Amino acid sequence: MTLLQLILNATMMPLFQGPMSITSELCTTAVRGKAIGWGMITWALGNCLLPLIGYLINTWQILQVVCVVPMAFAFFCWKIVPESPRWLLTKKRIAEADVILRKVAKTNKATPPKDMTVFDLVFC
Repeated sequence: MTLLQLILNATMMPLFQGPMSITSELCTTAVRGKAIGWGMITWALGNCLLPLIGYLINTWQILQVVCVVPMAFAFFCWKIVPESPRWLLTKKRIAEADVILRKVAKTNKATPPKDMTVFDLVFC
């Protein structure tokens, strides 16, 4: 049991911090604060509601399942979340970073200039 708690504690924070980092990279500056703010608000509300949910469920096994199911959903969504463009650049995977950033620009209804480089898109 102690080994499982160690694994849980070691992996829990990256599961929550990773999506926030990617969200902040992929959002425009106009909505970045709102997106991160909503993420923090929902996190706080979930923590506030947990005691009430625990009181209503009244069985720790079922409560544990109720708490794990949303994280299982997030864990299995890793395939649809793009890699971080900054991370791709650090690994010299420039073409992949360019594709992701242009897809993000298209989603945000922005048109980057034809001569703009990946460096300009990420660091400017």
